[in-house]
Amino acid sequence: MENKTRYITIGGTFLCALGIGYFMQNSAAPEGAQPPVVQDVSRAEFKPLSQPALPEAVLARLAEERSSAIDTAEVPSHAVVTETASASEPNADVQMAALSEDAIPALPTEPETPAIVCDIVANASSDAGAMVRFDVTAPCLPNERAVVHHNGMMFTTATDASGQLTALIPALSENAVVIVEFANGEGALATTEVSSIAFYDRVVLQWSGQSGFQLHAREFGAEYGAD
Repeated sequence: MENKTRYITIGGTFLCALGIGYFMQNSAAPEGAQPPVVQDVSRAEFKPLSQPALPEAVLARLAEERSSAIDTAEVPSHAVVTETASASEPNADVQMAALSEDAIPALPTEPETPAIVCDIVANASSDAGAMVRFDVTAPCLPNERAVVHHNGMMFTTATDASGQLTALIPALSENAVVIVEFANGEGALATTEVSSIAFYDRVVLQWSGQSGFQLHAREFGAEYGAD
């Protein structure tokens, strides 16, 4: 009896192995067969989620924590705080915070160069022989060439190292007006009364450059070069 059962088991196992092999052979792909076509799915067929990825309760909690943090934060007095978009408003516009005009520090300015003030002082006084003493003080114009004007007469002179100038000028009018003019256009004037001019007859010869003019006055038969 045991041998019969053993033979039946062996035969059944053999038949199962044959059946499995036959099935696998028939189900294999024949030679030259094309691989199955894979269809590409367009990206446009996918749609975004209509709802946020996080639950509404979580979003509300995040918005509440953010609002609380903004209220407790220290804000500088010169800053202007504006509202920003919260998590519950994804499309809200974000506004930039700007500094107020009062808080913008002023740019350092270069110290102004003090203007050079040159006070030119002129003084005229009557002297002996119907002469005018003309004194000029110009401390910012040392060793500077100057032109002196008096009643149509002009002559050149210069200040000294300290800007001082002194000249004796023959008066050509009783109310003598004397003007000094420098090359930079600055100048000054002074006036004085010369009452003794009535006792003198004067003539002036003036020229420009090295012309070699001379003025002589001879009397009582004096020759050229004599006393």
